Amino acid sequence: MEEQYIELVDYVQSIPYENKLQMYHIYREFIPKQKKFLKYKAPKKKPKLQELLDMVSTHFECSLSEAVDYIDILGKEGSSLLLTNMGFDKKEIKKILKV
Repeated sequence: MEEQYIELVDYVQSIPYENKLQMYHIYREFIPKQKKFLKYKAPKKKPKLQELLDMVSTHFECSLSEAVDYIDILGKEGSSLLLTNMGFDKKEIKKILKV
């Protein structure tokens, strides 16, 4: 999405849906009339490794979404310490934490 339209879309989405006429006028006035291709911008979020997620979720006995939060809190050093306590070698830990 183009940067200049982000605030407009945010404002329009905050309007109650009952006020359809006002919403229509906003879209009609501010959306460009010419055709335009806007490239999708992918998020810059790093993928979490599934093997590490499974290990953390079994260790803390939690869901995978909570395991993602635990990994963010622990960081790389905390995750490696956790894996060391679980009985993994340094070589295995390096393989699991490699992103």
